[in-house]
Amino acid sequence: MELVSALGLFGASPVSAALASVLPPFRESLASNLLQLVRALRATPEDDNIRRVRCGNLRVMAEYGHAGFCSACPTCQSVVSAAEVLWYMLGYRVEYTSVPAANLPAVVQGNPDLCLPCKRLALNHTFVPVGFEDYSERLFTLREPDPSEAPGEWMGWYSRLEDIMHGLEMIVA
Repeated sequence: MELVSALGLFGASPVSAALASVLPPFRESLASNLLQLVRALRATPEDDNIRRVRCGNLRVMAEYGHAGFCSACPTCQSVVSAAEVLWYMLGYRVEYTSVPAANLPAVVQGNPDLCLPCKRLALNHTFVPVGFEDYSERLFTLREPDPSEAPGEWMGWYSRLEDIMHGLEMIVA
């Protein structure tokens, strides 16, 4: 995977490099959330809630943020960026549905206690549409190699998954 190799050129582990822009108090929380995702992926890879990370999901917004809410919040911006890089490293790819997304400002109004990764209420963030919300939902879908068609690629993917999990465990420990 080119991204993992490129991050390794910086002399740090790929996980550490991907999380470097996240401030320390928020880095461990993000690493812990990602570690839960990786462990769930290893335990029940067929679960659609693990195979698809829906960006507009309340839990996803609370743990990883949302691109539409981070324009004026550098902390949320760094968390969203790092999460998306690590999802990519895990084998997730961005997709857009053909169904319009839920109106996020309305979702936030209906859930006034929703805190974003910076620990501030989503209501206190400015929502800036990214541009796709009117016609589709943005999500990340796991695209791991098929072990029956490409066993070598699948073993490489699984090895990266283990390496990423170890890197996250080192941060959380």
